[in-house]
Order: sequence, then structure tokens, then C-alpha cells
Amino acid sequence: MLQGFKPLLRLQSKILRNSRAASTVVEQIDFASRHENITQPVKLLTDAESFRFQSYLPQILEDIGSLPGVESMPDITEWLNETIQAIVTHGDFIAAHQTILAYKYLSQDQGDFDLAIVNGWAIELGLRGHEILEDVIDDTKVRNGKDTRHCRNKHGVAAVCDGILVRSCTALLSQKYFKTKSYYSDMITLRNFNTHSQLYGKSLVLRNAKERQFHLYKLDFYL
Repeated sequence: MLQGFKPLLRLQSKILRNSRAASTVVEQIDFASRHENITQPVKLLTDAESFRFQSYLPQILEDIGSLPGVESMPDITEWLNETIQAIVTHGDFIAAHQTILAYKYLSQDQGDFDLAIVNGWAIELGLRGHEILEDVIDDTKVRNGKDTRHCRNKHGVAAVCDGILVRSCTALLSQKYFKTKSYYSDMITLRNFNTHSQLYGKSLVLRNAKERQFHLYKLDFYL
């Protein structure tokens, strides 16, 4: 199991930075590590695996609703469930699928495939929560063909709380499923680094938007 998840953790940093720009058709992925470079043709998830991922959402919502301390706030749990279902109904799952694909092709032990699915959902929720915050900052009206969270029913800046709440599910799900794993510390360290990098990137965009300093955005900067 550890053989499969440690390379996965190394890959997540790049996945999170580039997932929204990635193509849905993957012909080949180069998995690079310190000691080896593996190049192999990659198949996308099978229909059965994709369905298995999608069908895991009710379990994820149940896990979130049963976390310690939330039983006394059922109305907020219901609101959070509604928020999550609304933001994942449309759009792709590139980050989650790439996470599962990485496990599928790097792990010699497929016995914990469901854990890879949970990890995929944790990453996906982190990204979707970030999108809620980003839409508020940019005042984006439509995403994936429907009203953004802050525009829906004139929800406004209260959506900021929704975004932070959804993002917090990433850490709590990771704690529930991975706390006893030997790679848990590496996982949390990488998640914190990615969150920090996301915010740094957004800050760069906001600080330079008016001056339109496009020379700052070179491919080398993102690789």
C-alpha cells in the first residue's frame, strides 16, 4: 500500500496546480520519481470505476455529517450537504480521476482502491471549495453553465463561509481515513503546501491584474 501512495502524494502537488487545464483525453502520462522514470500508456477510468467513484458521494456526505461536534448542528450539516451536491453536480472530476489513476498505475497492491477514491473526493472538495472563494473574489457569475454559489438566490459574500467549510472537509476526511497510515504526515504536509501555493498564485493574480503584467506568467513559473 505504501508503495502506491507515496508516489501518489508526490504527484498531487502537480495535479492540483494543473488539473483545471488538463485534457480529458490522456494518451500518455510520465510518472517521474527521484530514482526512476516510468513511461507507460494510460487508460482512463473504466465505466465501472467511474461509477464506483460517483457512487461514493453519499458515503462521503455521511462521513462529513457524522464527524465529532456536528451532531448538534443538523441544519448546518444539511446546508453543507446541499452545497457539496450543488457544486459537484456539473463539471469535470479531473483532479479526482487523476488521483485515482495515479494509484491504479503506481500501486502494486490494489486492495485499497476505495481509499484512493476517498482521497480523490478529498482533493476534489478542496478544489471546489477554492472555486467558491475564487468566484466571490472575481465576481464570477456562471461556472459550468450555472450560477455560481454566491450568485445563487443572492447568497452574496456568505458564500465565503461555504467555501471555507467545504475546504475543511478535505482535512477531516483525511484524518478519518488516513490518520493511522504511515504516510499521513506526508499527505497533510503536501496538502498544506498546495493550499499555500494556491493562495500565493491567487495573490499574484490580484496584485497584478490592473497593471496586466503578463510577463510574470511564463510556463517555467508553473512547472
